[in-house]
Amino acid sequence: MDLFYFPRRGGARALAKAREMLEAFVGLSGHPALACMDSSRDAQLFREALGPRGDIRVTHSLEGAEELARDGAAAAAVRRWLDPVPWNAYAAVEPLGAALADVVLAKALVFDRLLRGGGVRFVHFGDSMAFRCLGALVLERCAAHHGTPFFMAYSTALKGRDMVYDNLLHVPGREFVRHYAEARAQGLPPGRRAEVERYVARYRAFQDGAQKEHFRSKAGRSRAGVSLRQLLRDCRAGLARAGLRRRYGRAVDAPVSGPYFLLVLNKSHNWLTNYALPFWEDVEHLARSAWMALPPGHSLVVKDHPLTAFPDPGRAGLYRMARDLPGFAYHSGGGDTWALVDGAAGVLFNCSSAGVEALVRGKHVVAFGGGAVFFDFPDAPVHKVLGPGELPGALRACVEREPDAAGIMAYLDAMLHWSGSALGPGARDEVGLAHGDGYPARLGAYIHSILQAKGIVS
Repeated sequence: MDLFYFPRRGGARALAKAREMLEAFVGLSGHPALACMDSSRDAQLFREALGPRGDIRVTHSLEGAEELARDGAAAAAVRRWLDPVPWNAYAAVEPLGAALADVVLAKALVFDRLLRGGGVRFVHFGDSMAFRCLGALVLERCAAHHGTPFFMAYSTALKGRDMVYDNLLHVPGREFVRHYAEARAQGLPPGRRAEVERYVARYRAFQDGAQKEHFRSKAGRSRAGVSLRQLLRDCRAGLARAGLRRRYGRAVDAPVSGPYFLLVLNKSHNWLTNYALPFWEDVEHLARSAWMALPPGHSLVVKDHPLTAFPDPGRAGLYRMARDLPGFAYHSGGGDTWALVDGAAGVLFNCSSAGVEALVRGKHVVAFGGGAVFFDFPDAPVHKVLGPGELPGALRACVEREPDAAGIMAYLDAMLHWSGSALGPGARDEVGLAHGDGYPARLGAYIHSILQAKGIVS
């Protein structure tokens, strides 16, 4: 049996995509699958959508948990492998108080029952946008305890390309790491170097053109069917934003002069942000730490996510720092990210695909956190910062040395070799943002091909 875990997200549309992907995978593998949802309601909707078929079963992450919890010996055994788990990241986003431990144990008991006995070939986490959600944390730890391979598909490291990672920290698989190490040590043959250079040229043109238009159109979309309650919330938020604009309007998007480092942010309240900041309280604390660690003569520019517009009440602290601190600038989401990247001495990131995209532009990249997203493997071509004390040295290294061109080329070569596209052939294959019709089914086929290459499925 193959276990696919789909966190509750996005309603009927997300469930339809999950069904399409799963049906395509099962059709190719010829092996039964179990779809595990995060709620009984989603499980029921998924059963109804699938209809009567014997090759796909459906459950949810708390099904039978009460009965399992009555078995004291089973609960004690689960607690032994469950602890310690980095729940601090989850609690920082959505604190549940004493109830958190009960939810964690309940999910762990259910997942333990599913994986016990070795009948599951692998576990696939089916929603990269719910990265590090509570159920995923528990399931990943459970899979590790039972020795069950755990994979996830992620399609934004290089937009339009899909890659299957070995865990929720987006750690590339063993094949990727081996490929990278050999390419770095031996150098790329002329043909592979030319292929990477062609991709870099196409991708940079995409960044400077179609990607900007995509974010611009996405940021301008309006909502339909807004309730009266939401209208009242919007009015209050509008008043708050007007106050922020009045106080900080002159400090935002100020011209940059002289050498600077660029800190690129993810969207507000993104799961990855909290997980990747184990040594800083929040993004504002991280930005202040980076500003204090700057080499002499440099300033810090904080560039927000393209979908985070000024003014955003959640960024008020950053606006205040831009107004009050010398050598500290804040640029809103609507600015030109890649012009700022090109002019920076180094790009600091904590959890987004911007780190990989900065490598495409040949820049120094400073990655924060023990699980540096996309770079948590030996000798990665970035400056890893595992604690505040390492930040000044990492920034100095960016000034004193040229970027690791050989490492960057080896990384991109491995990325291109160990990723593919479910978008189909053509120019949009490597740089497309819109997944288009039939994408979930093609993604299911791509995941099947990768697991075949890994020897997990036949």
